[in-house]
Amino acid sequence: MPWRDEIETDAVSYSDRPKEDGPAPVVDEYGTGEVIELQVTDGEAVYDSQFQFWVQKDGVWEHAPYMAWKVDNQSGEYGVFDGHTSKIWFGPRDFVVDDARFSYVELTEDWRKKIHWEDMVDRLWGAKRQYSHKQIGDLEEVAAEDLVSEQNKSGVYQSKMEPSWSDEGKLHVQLWRPETCQTVFVATRLERSDSGTVTDGKRGVIDKLGILPDNDDDAISLENDALRTLLAAAEDIRDGDVTGLSIT
Repeated sequence: MPWRDEIETDAVSYSDRPKEDGPAPVVDEYGTGEVIELQVTDGEAVYDSQFQFWVQKDGVWEHAPYMAWKVDNQSGEYGVFDGHTSKIWFGPRDFVVDDARFSYVELTEDWRKKIHWEDMVDRLWGAKRQYSHKQIGDLEEVAAEDLVSEQNKSGVYQSKMEPSWSDEGKLHVQLWRPETCQTVFVATRLERSDSGTVTDGKRGVIDKLGILPDNDDDAISLENDALRTLLAAAEDIRDGDVTGLSIT
């Protein structure tokens, strides 16, 4: 991995719009990103749009990061940045035009890099990533109790983990999506062997390095094979005819 200051992210620029005028809840200076203003198209019409990174918080604790969005006169707060496929998924509600549903915006490579490094990495380094839980065993599908009750879900996966600030533990993961959209979230259960503590999360996200859970746990770093397994499982629980918008 290159040093951070060797990575070029200035090919595209954030808007001058104040953060409080963007689509995201204003958490604080650190937890709310700059506003991105783009024009996007469904192949016929062109729409003005805004996107903005934000981190859900509980007091001082950082939870999962999301991408709030506004396209034309529709909006949502729980979009998901997908660095693997260069998309922003719209979250629990798709963008709808008449009877057509659009589940994501396809990003250019320049925007993918900027959001990944300046928002997902820089803003989350101290709070989530610096002392991450590390996978130390294979991630395998197991016969276990579901972590979620939703209909559209994967099987349950399990791996041994080396939790931050703790001895060995065990991780259970299950992917799921709401009925109303194609965005996939991550339910997690992390058990620490030394203390017996169990931490559950439901609406975490997959990122380039692993899982960012929606609780005050640190990031969960996964091996490449485990990431590929979860990404394939995410595709399996989406419909086969998913469509999106593109940047003009």
